[in-house]
Amino acid sequence: MRNISKFLFAAAVCLAAGCAPGPEAAPAVIPELAGRTPGVPQDCVNMNSTASLRIAARGTIIYTSGSTVWLNRLATQCPGMTSFDILVTHPTGSQYCRGDIVQAVDPVSKIPGPSCVLGDFVPGEGPLPDELVEDHLRSQTLATALRSLPDRHRSVIVLRYGLDDADPKT
Repeated sequence: MRNISKFLFAAAVCLAAGCAPGPEAAPAVIPELAGRTPGVPQDCVNMNSTASLRIAARGTIIYTSGSTVWLNRLATQCPGMTSFDILVTHPTGSQYCRGDIVQAVDPVSKIPGPSCVLGDFVPGEGPLPDELVEDHLRSQTLATALRSLPDRHRSVIVLRYGLDDADPKT
């Protein structure tokens, strides 16, 4: 009887402290996906030796390959997984595929965390934010250089390279 009352007391303290699951939090904003259009979900994506999977938000993995950012919503719940964890993958071939297992590992203690199952990979199509900035800076530099030219030279270059959003004229 004494153990039951201790258990009930501990459960009451836990509930008062917020140990009970709360309402679902709003989805986290993922900066890499800003301004991108979601594509058709795919079962697998090719592994790239210069890229890796990373945790973007609870239950969400990001994989960047070239100019495509792939979003993967995990197929299973992964309580305890944080964006600071390191992901250890267990792929079955040369691709990351739906159904593959990933495991979160604490980077400080090296203690393995939850194992989770990958879901579908949804491509985010469009330029990366740093590519947008680079294009903008390049356009500004070009516009400044063109303004410094005499009108006749400027119009020749604009027509030759199609800088007025028209086809180049040769």
